[in-house]
Amino acid sequence: MRAATGRPADTIGHSQGGLRIRWAPTYWPGLRGSVDDVVSPGTPGYGAVAGDPVRASSCAPARRRMSRGSAFLTALDAGDPTPGPVSHTGIHTRNDTVVVPCRTSVREGARSIELQDVCGIRLATRIGLVYDSMAFRLVRDALDRPGPADPARLPPGACLGDPHLPGVGAAEPGYAAAVVAPAAARAEPGTPGQTLERLLRSHVDFVLAHTRPTGLLVAEPDQLPEKERTAARQARREYPALRGRLFAVARPGTDAAEGRIAVSAVLTVVDNAPRTGRLGARPDPGERLVKIGLALLRAG
Repeated sequence: MRAATGRPADTIGHSQGGLRIRWAPTYWPGLRGSVDDVVSPGTPGYGAVAGDPVRASSCAPARRRMSRGSAFLTALDAGDPTPGPVSHTGIHTRNDTVVVPCRTSVREGARSIELQDVCGIRLATRIGLVYDSMAFRLVRDALDRPGPADPARLPPGACLGDPHLPGVGAAEPGYAAAVVAPAAARAEPGTPGQTLERLLRSHVDFVLAHTRPTGLLVAEPDQLPEKERTAARQARREYPALRGRLFAVARPGTDAAEGRIAVSAVLTVVDNAPRTGRLGARPDPGERLVKIGLALLRAG
């Protein structure tokens, strides 16, 4: 890129991608003059607690590399964390359930920005950073201006308006989170029953954090553009089918069809509960929904 444009390259890496793009300027000093910016949304600069329990699992190499004390992070952080003239910007959110605690995204020498410090109430999760309009503005600020991103340079009212970046609808972040969170839950070791419970918890967390997208996906798909409507219908077919197969494994003697019925009943309860308006007034709504869901699964 440097050879083609005659200018230093800007690099962006989400989650573990932010660690990977640091590797080149760290261990190839000759490349530092070819990189202008390293921007890393949702990246654990010094490791994530969420990665620790699965460090020994061969099914989760990416999370092992992000866990505290991993060989990868030990090598990456052995020297200067921000070597050379490269500008480093980290963006993180308090709603991250993988990079835990989210403050591990803060890295010495980098400009570390917590989304909620810029916009007080912001529901973006780790996956949501990819779609969030404020995260998008901060990335553009880092790329378009000298040095790392600076929230003070953003225009007044930047936190208002559409929370999604241009070209992204309300359902797309929800659909992405609904795909990624279960994949992460399945990567962790455990019995089928434990995996089923983790999937339930990941879905409850998603629904409570994305009430509006869930409503669109479940109850109002006809209000979506054609592309998103097709994706929503596909998700509604695949989601119960996958969990139905897992339910059949966790409950020997139960066929996949019965599993889909049980799982569909749980999803109906969980997806619609936040829309009643009463759930928010109860303490620990997530735990209550998990208990109800597990009770339905066991009864099934």
